[in-house]
Amino acid sequence: MALPFVVQPKAAEVRRVGNETTGILEVPVRGGLTVGESDFVADQMESEESAYVAKAKAAEVIATAESITRVEALAIIESMLDGAELEPKAREIAERHEETLLRVAGQFRRYVRTYRRAVVGAILHIRLGVKDWQRELEQLDPVLFDGLYQLATEEQTADQGDAEPPTEEELGKQPEASSSASEPTGPRSSGRSPAPIPASSPA
Repeated sequence: MALPFVVQPKAAEVRRVGNETTGILEVPVRGGLTVGESDFVADQMESEESAYVAKAKAAEVIATAESITRVEALAIIESMLDGAELEPKAREIAERHEETLLRVAGQFRRYVRTYRRAVVGAILHIRLGVKDWQRELEQLDPVLFDGLYQLATEEQTADQGDAEPPTEEELGKQPEASSSASEPTGPRSSGRSPAPIPASSPA
């Protein structure tokens, strides 16, 4: 039985993803991830430590060792992940903590890879109704994968709105978080939230 709407929802826009070589998929654009999609991503990411938590833990280590703030330490980590040029003092700090930074970079790459697959899997399985989504995901053309991920990212961004930057107090609390913790994103009514969109894209 359909929901007894007094006013029917607006018809979803449809976006085409792919090309003549890969095949073209028509994907409904809903202006946000559904409850089921958000839960699907959260389930897939449950065993993964949040990239934000991993960076915050490293920032705590560096801040303590160098007598700088966690925000300053996090800025060094973010710059390193983005491949940005560091100021001389920051570069010296980064060199002293090369092992920690390399470990964070590895964790971040693994997190991003798992996250991208979870998000595309949610679109395939929930939105497009693909039952054998895991097999299809493994065989998916990179053009289709990137197109579906871009669409999902735009949907999640629409859910998030403008995010406030982390405060010193919030950063201080992050290292104590469990590996299953995640920052609020996605539909507010779901009671759960998918993992946050990674803020950096390592090479």
